[in-house]
Amino acid sequence: MPAAALSTSSPKPLQTPEQIDTIAASAITIPVDIPSAAIAETIASPTSALNTEPSPSKKIIGRSGFKLPTMQEVSSGSYVPPVVIKEKEVLPTEAYHDADFKIYWNECIQRLKDRNLISLNSLLENLDPIAIGNFQYEIKVSNKIQSDLFLTEKGAINQHLRSSLNNHSIDFQIIVDQDLTANKPYTTSEKFKAMADKKPILLSLKDKLGLDSEY
Repeated sequence: MPAAALSTSSPKPLQTPEQIDTIAASAITIPVDIPSAAIAETIASPTSALNTEPSPSKKIIGRSGFKLPTMQEVSSGSYVPPVVIKEKEVLPTEAYHDADFKIYWNECIQRLKDRNLISLNSLLENLDPIAIGNFQYEIKVSNKIQSDLFLTEKGAINQHLRSSLNNHSIDFQIIVDQDLTANKPYTTSEKFKAMADKKPILLSLKDKLGLDSEY
């Protein structure tokens, strides 16, 4: 190999520490807008910038006014969704006259009778709601079977009266009165006597026509 080639490929001499500091100083360009204290801290501890804790992310306010969760809250499971409380709807409770209640009550009862259910019609014939205050009414029945039967139709009755009278506080309490069964007429003469007590003119018609109440 020629001597010239050997001279060009030979390694360069090592630089001394003083030469390295001189080259590094000339290579560092310091921006004017960076504070000198920050520069000194970075030069003294180059890894300090890498160990800096990340700044917490800001919470974003949603359209509903609630703060949306941060990524840290979601990942850690510490976020608790806000409870949304809906305002309770206020239903009307207008006052009304007893005569108006009676009109819509009879109208409702007639609609139920039109269904031609024998057991229901037998119950409806003897229903007489008694006002006990605050738009509440008492219904007396003779046994639990009638009580259950009225409960089956109670929703429809309430809906009709509440919408017709614009009062959603109307409701019924059921009382089982076994004395009603004891006083209920069964035989022909008992039924005739019960009708005659309500309409005495039947007695005079019975005598004029010579009828026997047993038949």
